[in-house]
Amino acid sequence: MAGRFWREAASLMVVGRAASADSKIPKEGFEVLFLKRNEKSSFMPNSYVFPGGVSEPSDFSEEWFDVFKKCGYEPSSLLKEFRTNAPPPMMYSNKTYPIIPEIGFRIGAIREAFEECGLLITHHFPFKTLDKVELGKWQKNVHQDASQFVVMFQELGGCPGIWDLHEWISWLTPTHLSRRFDTAFFITFMEKIPNIFPDDKEVVDVKKL
Repeated sequence: MAGRFWREAASLMVVGRAASADSKIPKEGFEVLFLKRNEKSSFMPNSYVFPGGVSEPSDFSEEWFDVFKKCGYEPSSLLKEFRTNAPPPMMYSNKTYPIIPEIGFRIGAIREAFEECGLLITHHFPFKTLDKVELGKWQKNVHQDASQFVVMFQELGGCPGIWDLHEWISWLTPTHLSRRFDTAFFITFMEKIPNIFPDDKEVVDVKKL
């Protein structure tokens, strides 16, 4: 059987209510977060995109079970909550990881948002916000090693806010592009998009439109 010619990825559309006093807000009254990739990026250089990137095996690690358990969520209850009877996207099939894809891809989308722009979506997190130094330390750690994302929750507490992410669409890069990704897109809604801290490596600019 021929292998796949693409990698799997997760992306997050972040939507926030815009301040009514802001004259630049769209008439719809909300704004969407976009990040600009650097000019040397191997995929979509100099383009404004949603936070996201390639899924990693650590997004589906069984270590997440203990993280969620400490927040009161048993694996069986998570399975019932996120596994539906609806036909799943093709990219969810044939997965042998301990964490089901409905959860693993959500973790990946949250991780990528944190890695690229410091946006951390959590539940039961013991801190209202992380100070900039602490946030920058973990952001750098996760950028260098995706498995540090679960380590961060093991050390700080809380768990990824997977309940805040809603499935939007899955999209496979067209065949005429050399680098292809099968991407699970999620959307999350916030009262206000918080301060964003781009990593200045993959991301060089931020816009809220």
